Order: sequence, then structure tokens, then C-alpha cells
Amino acid sequence: MLKRKIPQVVQEANAYINGQGYLGVVKSLTIPKIEQDMIEIKGALGGNFASGSIKPVEMEFKLSVIDKNMYLGYGLNTWQNRIPFLFKASIYQAGKGEAVPFSMAVTGDIVEIDPGSFESGKELEVTVKLAVHFLDINIDKIPMVLFDVENMICLIGGVDYLAKVRSNLGE
Repeated sequence: MLKRKIPQVVQEANAYINGQGYLGVVKSLTIPKIEQDMIEIKGALGGNFASGSIKPVEMEFKLSVIDKNMYLGYGLNTWQNRIPFLFKASIYQAGKGEAVPFSMAVTGDIVEIDPGSFESGKELEVTVKLAVHFLDINIDKIPMVLFDVENMICLIGGVDYLAKVRSNLGE
């Protein structure tokens, strides 16, 4: 018997920039996509094949507030040590009982802070874009993705897909 899946809903989300929370002003969060680098084979019957490499990862989030901590984070992240970004949400699905936690820890370089347009009587929309160097996604406290560029780790569903590459390189 076919059973219908019920969509999940984000009840509430929070973002933390260098430890400071932004509950109530998180407008949106674009979760980074992990995408294969493909090689195109040319000839009478061409095709695209995975190269075993992953494209650089980026993400963005939008807040309806602009503050000193955001710009301080840009300075610290660029000229000192990378600061942590943490995103948490509560995900609800009807018929499943309690809501489950979503968490995503990220470090990387802040590509831009775009304060957008200022209009009288309108809510602010500040966009922050990050080049992701470390990504750790957990849903219902279960690790889904761990992506660490500097240490060449790519764990997806508990499998480290770059372990053999590190081993081949003597690491």
C-alpha cells in the first residue's frame, strides 16, 4: 500500500554569528548544495561523468537586522581567525509527534554582506554570503553531512568518501 508523505515545516530558525543569536530575525537560510565536478566525454556518444571532486560550496542567509556584530564578524573572519556560524531550526511534520532539531555549523570566508535597500516602513533584509570551508549538518541529532575542505573530509551518511584519497596521499 502506498503511503503519502507529509511535508516538513520549519517552525522557527535561529542563526548565531560568532556566538550571538538572531532568533526572530532570520528571514531565510539557503543550505549549501554539494555538487559533483563533472567531466564531459566527447565523441560519437558523449556523456558527463563524476570526477571524484566536489565543487566549491557557498551559502547565504538573510536577516532582518543589521548590527555591529555582523560587520565585526566580517573583519575577524577576513583578517584574523574564522568565526563560527551556527544555524538551528525546529522541523515539524504532522503525524510524526514532536518536532525534530536541525543544526548546521559552518566556517568559511564571508564573501559579502549586502545590506540591501532601505525603505521607510519596510523591514530590513541583509544578505550574508559565505564561501564554506567546513560544514556539519545534523537532523534529529543524526549526522548527515560533514564537509571539511582543509582536512579533506567528506562524510555523507556516515561514510567518509575521501578516506582512501587521504590514505593514497600518505595522510
